[in-house]
Amino acid sequence: MNIEVGFLVSIDALKVIKTKYRRLMKAIILGDDQIAMIGSWVTIMDCADRQAHRFRLVESIESQGVYPKDLPIDSSLGLALLASKPGDYIKLSIGGEESGIVILSITNNKVGAKGPGSIIKSQADKRPPRPLQ
Repeated sequence: MNIEVGFLVSIDALKVIKTKYRRLMKAIILGDDQIAMIGSWVTIMDCADRQAHRFRLVESIESQGVYPKDLPIDSSLGLALLASKPGDYIKLSIGGEESGIVILSITNNKVGAKGPGSIIKSQADKRPPRPLQ
Protein backbone atom coordinates (compact mmCIF):
# COMPACT_ATOMS: atom_id res chain seq x y z
CA MET A 1 0.00 0.00 0.00
CA ASN A 2 1.38 3.40 -0.98
CA ILE A 3 0.34 6.37 1.08
CA GLU A 4 1.50 9.82 0.10
CA VAL A 5 1.11 12.16 3.03
CA GLY A 6 2.15 15.36 1.28
CA PHE A 7 3.54 17.11 4.34
CA LEU A 8 6.00 16.50 7.14
CA VAL A 9 5.04 16.71 10.81
CA SER A 10 7.66 17.33 13.46
CA ILE A 11 7.97 15.20 16.60
CA ASP A 12 6.85 18.20 18.67
CA ALA A 13 3.72 18.65 16.53
CA LEU A 14 2.92 14.95 16.92
CA LYS A 15 3.19 15.28 20.70
CA VAL A 16 0.74 18.20 20.63
CA ILE A 17 -1.70 16.25 18.43
CA LYS A 18 -1.43 13.24 20.76
CA THR A 19 -2.16 15.42 23.80
CA LYS A 20 -5.15 17.03 22.07
CA TYR A 21 -6.50 13.62 21.05
CA ARG A 22 -6.21 12.30 24.61
CA ARG A 23 -7.92 15.40 26.03
CA LEU A 24 -10.81 15.07 23.58
CA MET A 25 -11.30 11.34 24.23
CA LYS A 26 -11.18 11.84 28.00
CA ALA A 27 -13.66 14.74 27.78
CA ILE A 28 -16.07 12.69 25.67
CA ILE A 29 -15.88 9.64 27.94
CA LEU A 30 -16.07 11.54 31.24
CA GLY A 31 -18.41 14.29 30.04
CA ASP A 32 -15.97 17.13 30.77
CA ASP A 33 -17.54 20.34 29.46
CA GLN A 34 -14.38 22.45 29.85
CA ILE A 35 -12.67 21.18 26.70
CA ALA A 36 -12.93 23.05 23.39
CA MET A 37 -14.54 20.90 20.71
CA ILE A 38 -16.75 21.44 17.67
CA GLY A 39 -19.67 23.60 18.79
CA SER A 40 -17.83 25.14 21.75
CA TRP A 41 -17.79 28.88 22.38
CA VAL A 42 -14.21 29.78 23.27
CA THR A 43 -13.28 33.12 24.84
CA ILE A 44 -9.63 34.08 24.44
CA MET A 45 -7.48 37.03 25.43
CA ASP A 46 -4.99 38.29 22.89
CA CYS A 47 -1.80 38.94 24.88
CA ALA A 48 -0.64 41.58 22.38
CA ASP A 49 -3.55 43.98 22.85
CA ARG A 50 -5.25 42.51 25.97
CA GLN A 51 -8.56 42.29 24.09
CA ALA A 52 -11.01 39.44 24.66
CA HIS A 53 -12.46 37.65 21.63
CA ARG A 54 -15.13 34.96 21.46
CA PHE A 55 -15.40 32.30 18.75
CA ARG A 56 -17.56 29.26 18.08
CA LEU A 57 -15.55 26.29 16.82
CA VAL A 58 -17.14 24.69 13.77
CA GLU A 59 -16.12 21.79 11.55
CA SER A 60 -15.95 23.92 8.43
CA ILE A 61 -17.38 27.11 7.00
CA GLU A 62 -20.33 26.53 4.70
CA SER A 63 -22.38 29.12 2.89
CA GLN A 64 -25.49 28.32 4.94
CA GLY A 65 -25.73 29.20 8.60
CA VAL A 66 -22.42 31.05 8.84
CA TYR A 67 -22.03 33.39 11.79
CA PRO A 68 -19.31 36.07 11.91
CA LYS A 69 -17.77 34.45 15.00
CA ASP A 70 -17.54 30.92 13.51
CA LEU A 71 -13.99 29.60 13.45
CA PRO A 72 -13.37 26.37 11.52
CA ILE A 73 -11.07 23.78 13.08
CA ASP A 74 -9.29 23.41 9.74
CA SER A 75 -7.86 26.93 10.20
CA SER A 76 -4.61 27.44 12.10
CA LEU A 77 -6.26 29.23 15.03
CA GLY A 78 -9.21 26.82 15.09
CA LEU A 79 -6.89 23.83 15.25
CA ALA A 80 -4.85 25.51 17.98
CA LEU A 81 -8.02 26.09 20.04
CA LEU A 82 -9.35 22.55 19.54
CA ALA A 83 -9.00 20.47 22.76
CA SER A 84 -7.78 23.48 24.74
CA LYS A 85 -8.79 24.15 28.35
CA PRO A 86 -9.32 27.40 30.26
CA GLY A 87 -5.94 28.76 31.33
CA ASP A 88 -4.03 27.27 28.37
CA TYR A 89 -1.50 29.56 26.69
CA ILE A 90 -1.10 29.21 22.92
CA LYS A 91 1.94 30.78 21.27
CA LEU A 92 1.25 32.38 17.90
CA SER A 93 3.58 33.51 15.16
CA ILE A 94 1.96 35.86 12.66
CA GLY A 95 3.99 37.65 10.02
CA GLY A 96 7.24 36.95 11.84
CA GLU A 97 5.96 38.48 15.09
CA GLU A 98 5.39 36.23 18.06
CA SER A 99 2.55 36.69 20.48
CA GLY A 100 0.12 34.47 22.28
CA ILE A 101 -3.40 33.97 23.50
CA VAL A 102 -4.82 32.69 26.77
CA ILE A 103 -8.01 30.65 26.92
CA LEU A 104 -10.34 32.48 29.32
CA SER A 105 -13.43 30.27 29.14
CA ILE A 106 -15.13 27.50 27.21
CA THR A 107 -18.89 27.03 26.96
CA ASN A 108 -20.38 23.83 25.61
CA ASN A 109 -24.14 23.97 25.13
CA LYS A 110 -25.92 20.64 25.09
CA VAL A 111 -28.59 20.27 22.41
CA GLY A 112 -31.95 21.07 23.99
CA ALA A 113 -30.37 22.27 27.24
CA LYS A 114 -32.03 25.03 29.22
CA GLY A 115 -28.77 26.78 30.01
CA PRO A 116 -25.05 26.59 29.26
CA GLY A 117 -23.53 23.38 30.53
CA SER A 118 -26.80 21.98 31.88
CA ILE A 119 -27.40 18.26 31.87
CA ILE A 120 -30.45 17.01 30.02
CA LYS A 121 -32.60 14.46 31.84
CA SER A 122 -34.80 12.25 29.73
CA GLN A 123 -37.94 10.49 30.95
CA ALA A 124 -35.92 7.26 31.12
CA ASP A 125 -33.57 8.94 33.63
CA LYS A 126 -36.49 9.64 35.99
CA ARG A 127 -37.71 6.04 36.20
CA PRO A 128 -36.29 3.73 38.87
CA PRO A 129 -33.68 1.29 37.58
CA ARG A 130 -34.95 -2.12 36.50
CA PRO A 131 -33.58 -5.15 38.34
CA LEU A 132 -31.23 -7.38 36.38
CA GLN A 133 -32.78 -10.61 35.14
